Amino acid sequence: MDASLLFFVFIALCAMLWIWVGLYRMIFSRLQLQHPETYSRLRGTPMKPKNEMDGFFSLLHFLFLNEDRTLSDGKLFYVGLLIRLCSVIIFFLFLGMVFFPFFLAEH
Repeated sequence: MDASLLFFVFIALCAMLWIWVGLYRMIFSRLQLQHPETYSRLRGTPMKPKNEMDGFFSLLHFLFLNEDRTLSDGKLFYVGLLIRLCSVIIFFLFLGMVFFPFFLAEH
């Protein structure tokens, strides 16, 4: 195996992270416009907002328990499906970044 492959895995990981952030923002903007009650449950109310980490984990809980299907919003469902797919890909790319150097042949 070549060390340049590690560089390409890193670039893929960075690209997937940017895509994930874009999808994350799309979901919250869609929820804010189309489903304000769900948005306030995930992000909090103006009087009592949640911090970013709590909002992040609330969204992950919402997505990975398939609660987005209960809203009957096709676009939200597909964006949720994409962000779930990106999350799994990011996880495996991260594992590749961590464990790939162990498999590099020393010359």
